[in-house]
Amino acid sequence: MLAGYSTLAQNLFVGSYGNESILEFSGGTQTTFATGLDYPNALAFDRIGDLFEADQSSGHIYEWAGAGTTRTTFASGLGQPSAMAFNAAGDLFVDAGNGTTVDEYNPAGTIISTFTGFNQASALAFDSAGNLYISSVNGGGAGTGTITEITPKGVTSTFASGLNYPSGLAFNTAGDLFVSGGSGYDTITEITPGGSESPFASALNYPIGLAFDNTGDLFVADGGQDSESGDITEFAVNGTRSVFSASAGKPLSLAFEPVPEPSAYALFGLGLVALAFGFCKKKQTV
Repeated sequence: MLAGYSTLAQNLFVGSYGNESILEFSGGTQTTFATGLDYPNALAFDRIGDLFEADQSSGHIYEWAGAGTTRTTFASGLGQPSAMAFNAAGDLFVDAGNGTTVDEYNPAGTIISTFTGFNQASALAFDSAGNLYISSVNGGGAGTGTITEITPKGVTSTFASGLNYPSGLAFNTAGDLFVSGGSGYDTITEITPGGSESPFASALNYPIGLAFDNTGDLFVADGGQDSESGDITEFAVNGTRSVFSASAGKPLSLAFEPVPEPSAYALFGLGLVALAFGFCKKKQTV
């Protein structure tokens, strides 16, 4: 069993290049969720718990409904899709595979808008206000990487520049943006909503995908630059660093399965229980 994981309410899904598969970690146990993939470079869950995977080398976006076992093709014919993110409305944003455009798909799989002007787009993330953040490598190397912000109204601005190789993005609940490869291939940079940058972690192997769990711990796909193996590294809220898994092949992408929200019926039932309890309690005190 993996230390510290069994208390989480979410399952962790990992796109592994070393295994050409998606691995699932549940209750401290690692299993293989899907095989036969071709460079699973991005994972994302929609609002209802369907899992999407950007299969970079094949140019497909695959979907597993309800994180079940049946795979369907959501989109095909892309170049080399390497980044995905869902907005609050359930639309999927995808790096179209040429590194210069990002397409927005509605839930039916139709492209409804396209954003252009990027140079090697590498990661996508939404903040709590619905702003889209897109990292671009711009050739790689010190100082060439940027992060572009696009508001829900389509206003575009540069959020951060002078980065190294920004290859993964994730927001914590405070609204800080975490960037893998921000100041070096082995680093993670933290950027506040106001744009202030500070080093978060260094001396990693080759951090790529990032994901926060529902307790605020940060998980890192530390995939390894020159080998076919790497670690999944965990940073607790208090800053403690540990190896979550050393058996994930070469992890590229991470996604936590969303915790189901209470149904309207359940909420209504709980409301009735609370109302009845309050009523009975009131009668007893009269």
